[in-house]
Amino acid sequence: MSVEQPKVSIIIPAYFSGKTIEASLQSFCHQDYENYEVIVVDSSHEGITEELVRKKFPQVRIHHPSGRLLPHAARNVGVTYAKGELFIFTDPDIYAPPNWIRLLVNGFENMEELLLVRYPITGTDGSKWECICASLMAGFLVERYGP
Repeated sequence: MSVEQPKVSIIIPAYFSGKTIEASLQSFCHQDYENYEVIVVDSSHEGITEELVRKKFPQVRIHHPSGRLLPHAARNVGVTYAKGELFIFTDPDIYAPPNWIRLLVNGFENMEELLLVRYPITGTDGSKWECICASLMAGFLVERYGP
């Protein structure tokens, strides 16, 4: 008997992200977790991001709000389209390892209360910043608030 996985919505605010979002979506679309969706909220209206998403990632849903949105507002728009029980907010320049969603969901399910999960950032090009972040944030750090 298998236990049903909670549906997860990955919400990505994008603004002129054509140069970075492809590697990011490639990693998000190759997860070992099955029950999830990816939503991009693109407020740049430059066309490059939408063309790339529609051509290479047809399973990703892309939405265009009217006007320019800051990332926090774009995330809120993404939530209105999301069908998941759990939301993961990320950025268009993040590369996720294949077990990323599964580890986050497992961490969530094993906590009574959870407000913040941080995870290591893996760069596709091994740049200095990404290496520093990866070494500083090694492992999943879960902060729990409650009794």
